[in-house]
Amino acid sequence: MDEYQGTWFGRRVVLVLLGVLLMFFSPWLGTMLLLLALIIHVASRYDPKPVSARHFNKALELEKGGDYEAAVKELNQSLETRPSNLLSLAKLITVLMDRVKDFERALPFTDAFIAAAPYPTLESLPPDPLLGTVFKTNCLFELGRFDDVITLIQRSDIETLASPDVVEHLQLLLGRAFFENGSYEVAAEQLLKGPVRSRKRDDDTVMEFRYWLGLAYLKSGEKRKAKTQLAKVYAADTDFRDIAEYAEEAGLV
Repeated sequence: MDEYQGTWFGRRVVLVLLGVLLMFFSPWLGTMLLLLALIIHVASRYDPKPVSARHFNKALELEKGGDYEAAVKELNQSLETRPSNLLSLAKLITVLMDRVKDFERALPFTDAFIAAAPYPTLESLPPDPLLGTVFKTNCLFELGRFDDVITLIQRSDIETLASPDVVEHLQLLLGRAFFENGSYEVAAEQLLKGPVRSRKRDDDTVMEFRYWLGLAYLKSGEKRKAKTQLAKVYAADTDFRDIAEYAEEAGLV
């Protein structure tokens, strides 16, 4: 309420002065004005943050105990008390996606997050400008809405705005969305933008890129290129996803 503090203060002063003056002529009306000034004073000092925080903290306890729907309820109450609580909004989205696995219910909250914080800077949230976009693309992908995933990522300035980890995450989702749509050559083009050529990295992200790039090549008939990518994955982990199903087709065994 800081932006209204001057207005509230002015109203209180005027009402108090009028109330005092009217006490000499109409005690009843003067009393009403003083009471109104008191109500405005109390309202102007009300801070919803502690109430919102209590619901948020309760939600954390419930999530830890595995009562995810109850945690969702507490987070909704936190947002009803203080709609601008980005921590509660982000936590609500992640609980619905990661715990409840209800991506349909999470989707509207991702839109609310993007609208409320297109460039979140809270220290307690990942400081990535496209955090809301990540939330939304994850939901859309899990819902099988691959055209919407492609549209959203392509219209987002990920190369300029996003952190390196988020850039890779969105690049991978974009490539996989094209793959799921049957556009294997386009999928390969997109996945090549990821860290598949890195010689210094061999983490899970690189494995994901190589795996999907190898499958995109395989599906588009480029078996030599497919073998190059899938062989690196197969050598690192023969149980990675369902690579064993493609081992013979790709010439890995």
